[in-house]
Amino acid sequence: MQPTVISGGINNKLMTLKLSKEDFKRYELLKMAAWLVELEKGFIVKKFKKPTKKGTEYTFFNPKTSEEYVENLKLFKEYIIEIQKNDFDDAVLREIKILKKILTLHISRLGD
Repeated sequence: MQPTVISGGINNKLMTLKLSKEDFKRYELLKMAAWLVELEKGFIVKKFKKPTKKGTEYTFFNPKTSEEYVENLKLFKEYIIEIQKNDFDDAVLREIKILKKILTLHISRLGD
């Protein structure tokens, strides 16, 4: 029998303080991608900590209800919409739109 993951934390070593200062757009894309990966595994990202020179830590947990999961999907979608207001180039905007489409598909599958 496989153990069930209830919660955890990850330090994404690519998401450094240096990257967040020198290439904010790339940093935000990595953050959105990390969040989406956890959602696809069925987890909710609880919090992204501030970036350090060693990376950005974030915590996740297994939702207790489907409503909790859907709320996190909606929060992620709102985050994407807010991020799109930044001055991103076309390539980054295309990546964000792809993430948004994937997210919309997740939400529709859950009957939202």
